[in-house]
Amino acid sequence: MKLIKSAQKGFTLIELLVVITLIAILAVAVLAAINPIEQRKKAQDTGLISMAEQVLAAEERHFASYGCYSTDWDSTNGVCDTPTLGETYSPDLARLEDVGEIKPSFSARYGTTASGKVSYVIDAEGGMHAIVDVASKTFMDKASCDDTCSSCGTPD
Repeated sequence: MKLIKSAQKGFTLIELLVVITLIAILAVAVLAAINPIEQRKKAQDTGLISMAEQVLAAEERHFASYGCYSTDWDSTNGVCDTPTLGETYSPDLARLEDVGEIKPSFSARYGTTASGKVSYVIDAEGGMHAIVDVASKTFMDKASCDDTCSSCGTPD
């Protein structure tokens, strides 16, 4: 008489489905933690904030040299106009370029990246602040109000 041994080779369908399900759950957890869309928005916001800081620094250097910000400079007469406090405006990048405060390559990059997303305001004390329209949840959560900010949720 012959004995037949049944040797099981490989995995059953149930075992394979369980492993695939566990891998899928782990992948979803990792993607939720990484959140590539939020990371991209955060990177774009960081770039906008960096550009805004560079423009603010250039405007402060212009103010130190000429006694006014670039938008208040009257190029016809070569004097400063009185600034309008509390109004938002876009910086005069051409003026900042002409006096050497920023490079032409920065102006071109700023125009395509930050146009419509960054504005500037001069407060009652004459200080300039940037208002950046952020898209990432991380920066929205960091935004807060203080005495110099006119609307909550907008970083100055």
